[in-house]
Amino acid sequence: MDDDAHYPPDLFARLYDAFAAEPAHIHCYRAHHMRLSSTGEIQNYKEWEWETQHTGPSTLLFPTGHVGVLYPPGSLHPDVTNIALFQSLCPHADDVWLKAMALLAGSKVKKLPGKNRQLPTTRHSQKTSLSQSNVVGGGNDLQIRKVFAHYNLNALLQTQI
Repeated sequence: MDDDAHYPPDLFARLYDAFAAEPAHIHCYRAHHMRLSSTGEIQNYKEWEWETQHTGPSTLLFPTGHVGVLYPPGSLHPDVTNIALFQSLCPHADDVWLKAMALLAGSKVKKLPGKNRQLPTTRHSQKTSLSQSNVVGGGNDLQIRKVFAHYNLNALLQTQI
């Protein structure tokens, strides 16, 4: 959840209901479908299928926290709390870090069915946003490459799909 978004009152209830029905998976409202090259390498972030309608469960679904994600107990690798490592690998991309931790834990993602929600944000909160530096400026690609190389996640991803 982001501190600059306004969330509808049923958001948490729907995520919890999805978790209660399938507690083994990470549940989210919005996800991108990661694309791999012919050699199995993860493609650039801009090449992914954004706001996919695939519901999973899949290791290729990349949940985006702005719209709501529920990470069940045990769904993330213990390194998730290694703040120094997070800061060195992807300090401006918590979604990237959490996806890496989910892959390491062997967790799959399910997207709640239906159209992706567009949430209103706090006025003027997007003038200097992570979206500008991470998506437009390529920051996500750099941080994905760093964390994927550190944990050899391209190879791991091949074993999980």
